[in-house]
Amino acid sequence: CAILKPMNTPFLMTSSPAYQRQAIAELRAVDPKAGALGPLAPEVLRFTPTLDRDAFLRAFQDHSPIFIRHLHPADQVTAPDLGAITAAVGPLLASVRPGERIAVQGRKLGREEAAGEGALTRTALKEALDALIERAGGHPVIQAPDRILSVSWDAQNAYTGLSSPAENLSDWTGGEVRFRREEEQVSRARFKLLEALARFDLRLVNDGHALDLGAAPGGWTSLLLERGMHVTAVDTGELAPTVRQHPLLTFRQENVEQVNFPPDTFDVITCDMSWNPLHTARLVARLAPAVKAGGDGILTVKLMLENPTRTIRQVTEIIAETFEVLRIKQLYHNRDEVTLHLRRRR
Repeated sequence: CAILKPMNTPFLMTSSPAYQRQAIAELRAVDPKAGALGPLAPEVLRFTPTLDRDAFLRAFQDHSPIFIRHLHPADQVTAPDLGAITAAVGPLLASVRPGERIAVQGRKLGREEAAGEGALTRTALKEALDALIERAGGHPVIQAPDRILSVSWDAQNAYTGLSSPAENLSDWTGGEVRFRREEEQVSRARFKLLEALARFDLRLVNDGHALDLGAAPGGWTSLLLERGMHVTAVDTGELAPTVRQHPLLTFRQENVEQVNFPPDTFDVITCDMSWNPLHTARLVARLAPAVKAGGDGILTVKLMLENPTRTIRQVTEIIAETFEVLRIKQLYHNRDEVTLHLRRRR
């Protein structure tokens, strides 16, 4: 009789539905023969690598995908009920070290519906699994975990895996980075900058100087000001009154294409404009001398849906003459765009 090889660990992969084709291409770049790609929700695919689990995860650390937001292994596949999931989690928790910080992340795949009697809920799941983590010697946490116990479920199956935040590509459930809306928040664009700062581990310089291009109505400018930066905001449009009154603000109500600044003026440059991506890239590259060597940049560029990969390549080629492109990511708060983390070349 034939000898069957053990199946490699399946994975769940999350990306924006609009850029799932690009996410699959990134997966194929790491593992060209990864198979059994099956949709579990508009943004989630299940697949089985041909590489073993550790080799696959190591390869992903080297590739830094743009469009894949989140991965998690499906070490156990069970019925989507609390009893079956808790039974499956036991073997996974055998590797927990004393005091290890473990976060439980539960996610219902597909459309959210009102939970009927006996239905699995995130609250019940977390309470049950936190108790198992404590029994195994770990420490249940919500933030800054050492490892994440992921449970994703639909009407047919629950997929459970234990992995590190780096292996998951994000320490947020499904890569969905959530922020609380502030009472006087100027715009939702603020969330994009918040996510970029967290994703790229970028710490703003208190009392430093930032240049914010295309600033109106002031979503990014307001956050930079809150972080203690002196901000020069440039836009022909108006800033919100709460932003205009800030003592650390200099507002240049001018066309971004026509402004100029002395060399080495700014520690940070930011730009979030709904312009042609190549035009935006050339504009930021033109103003690069105003940024100090080693200074950071955060830039969003709109993607041309017919060929987003080519758009990213062209933008990178323009920017790379003056800035090192450290990371590019299609963030959760991006829509038809990606965010670049730049560093001014020395």
